[in-house]
Amino acid sequence: MKLFAWIGRSPRLLLIGALVLMLSVSSVYVSSSDITDNKSAINRAVLTVSTVFPKKHILPSVLATTGNVSPFQEVVVASEIGNVRLVDVLVDVGDVVKKGQLLARLSSEYIAAELAHLEANVSEAQVELDVARLEADRARKVRAKGHYSEQKVAEKLAAEQIADARLAAAVARHYREQVRLELTKILSPVEGVVSSRSANEGSVAQGGQELFRIIRDGRLEWRAEVSSKDITKIYPETEVDLFTPADHRLKGRVRSISPTVDPETRNCIVYVDVLDSGHDGVLRAGMYVRGNFKLSSNPGLVLPRSSISFNDGLSYVFLLEKNKIVNRKEVVIGREFQEYVEVVSGIDVEDPVVSSGVGFLSDGDFVREVGVALP
Repeated sequence: MKLFAWIGRSPRLLLIGALVLMLSVSSVYVSSSDITDNKSAINRAVLTVSTVFPKKHILPSVLATTGNVSPFQEVVVASEIGNVRLVDVLVDVGDVVKKGQLLARLSSEYIAAELAHLEANVSEAQVELDVARLEADRARKVRAKGHYSEQKVAEKLAAEQIADARLAAAVARHYREQVRLELTKILSPVEGVVSSRSANEGSVAQGGQELFRIIRDGRLEWRAEVSSKDITKIYPETEVDLFTPADHRLKGRVRSISPTVDPETRNCIVYVDVLDSGHDGVLRAGMYVRGNFKLSSNPGLVLPRSSISFNDGLSYVFLLEKNKIVNRKEVVIGREFQEYVEVVSGIDVEDPVVSSGVGFLSDGDFVREVGVALP
């Protein structure tokens, strides 16, 4: 009571005491406000993340392009005789055939009958030749005795030659019909896989009409379309990684490069052999496939694929700031190697990058960090 009475009697001391009291209350209020803000910040963390630092890695330099898968060589099997009915079709699309295997059979009754008729003609011509030869031999023997005139002798000798020519013609016609009879059997000229069939039982085949197509040895190739400005980077024997529409990865090697450039597209065709023997069912003729030509190797800055976020055709990463706020930053990506993606520009090796869950983050989100992930 004495203290308050003393202070009350001194206006200056009263003013100082009031100021001290106000500062004390303000300090307590600020401290409690900071604690509340920190608790609120912790409660609003949207995700628990780990970070990774970009690292340098030796990456293969590649040239990415696309192209069609085509047969290395497709053999057309056609009918060599016309106006003959197909009576048997023995193979279908996708069948594996051997060289000389019977694919189809044409009607042979008419040709067989014609062949029998020509055999009779050959026998008749042979008899005529034998008779003409006897007459010619007799004429030669009696010429010296003067029993035959020179004209008659000449006639006998000419008849022999004519009979000999008629026999040769009959034999030739007989052989031609034998060949036609053999041609009623449609045989495979190569070993391979049937890729097309237009032969149908009961239809009448015409001479030269296509009946089957066969991919020789089942061998496929990739015909890559490479721009004229990049074609000088590729050489025969260059290795290639092929990626099918189902994301199967196959190995290839450049066999040859077209000597000309398409004047409309300005692209050059590069012919690539598919090396994997197990591509059956994975790679088919007509597929549109992408591939990477392996050109050289050089260092690049890489991040795990899981660190990259894609939106509207652009690539982003999330940098973790010291206040645990993530900052979305656009980056330019380049080559891909195993689980890594090259970052061409946008970040440095000292930048901590969120390594997972980037699909759930937005710019400015507060996160909880659990540590640095292994590279």
